[in-house]
Amino acid sequence: MIDIYLTDLITLLSRKYSKSDMSRAPLLSLTVVCLFARSVNAVALNAACSATSDCTVTNSECSKMISTCSKGTCTCKNGYMEDSSACKLMVDNGGTCDANKYCTGGTTCQTTTCACPTGTIYHSGVKMCITDGKKLISEVCTADSDCYEGTTESECVANTGTTTPKYCRCKSGYVLDSTYFCTKPNLDTACTSAVGCVSMTSTSMWTSSGQVSETCQNNMCACPSGSDKFTYTYSSADFKICQTTATGSSNDKADGATCTASNTCKSKVCYQCPGDSTSKCVTITAGNGADGISGLVVSLLVPCLLLLK
Repeated sequence: MIDIYLTDLITLLSRKYSKSDMSRAPLLSLTVVCLFARSVNAVALNAACSATSDCTVTNSECSKMISTCSKGTCTCKNGYMEDSSACKLMVDNGGTCDANKYCTGGTTCQTTTCACPTGTIYHSGVKMCITDGKKLISEVCTADSDCYEGTTESECVANTGTTTPKYCRCKSGYVLDSTYFCTKPNLDTACTSAVGCVSMTSTSMWTSSGQVSETCQNNMCACPSGSDKFTYTYSSADFKICQTTATGSSNDKADGATCTASNTCKSKVCYQCPGDSTSKCVTITAGNGADGISGLVVSLLVPCLLLLK
């Protein structure tokens, strides 16, 4: 899967990819390659397009991330990954394969079948391989070390007033996200000073100079002094970020105006649309993904986020 949606993705990459469990690298690679690469070929993958008919690679489509841009980008369809300028079908656990890079969820190609490596098992709840014997949040456990999340973010405890059974749960200060993993809280969510809030960083997908990370203030994640909170609606979901307050008329550029920083735009997004030579102020709205092309293919990002924890 801008906190704006892509910012969440970049944050997960920087926050979680350093963990020792590297079994999720194949889908991580898919996300980075398919969505962020660029090409000089006008009809190839990652090149600017006006409609899917412009994209000559089989199983590719014209996908527009921001509806106000006149053009989108040729990307692989959901369920396919870019490989050697082609879109290859991704294979789930138990499916037929001919290369490890096409297997999803941390599985590898073993005798033409995608399966979990030795010492791991496939968990249907999160659709990925996890260390054999490890438990996910809400599953029964006997010790903190049983929990897949690790002892930093999760613990094995019994419900209040009881001693057994025990369950894996997020530690105080962490919250359970939509992918069933423990993470630091985001804006307008309860927090603790010991854990703090998730650090939202800038992304090269648009010019986000002026974006700052939220902080834990009075047990709530909030924008620090000298910045403002902005909410973006993207793919039917709201995302929040903190932008440094721009002074005077410099923070009031209308959509279409040339810009160098997001906090100078009235819409608070400075983005270089595919095919354009300069960045301009744009408004982010939800869209359908391809051909009438007004939105990123979110169904591709969801399984990626599951694996980046």
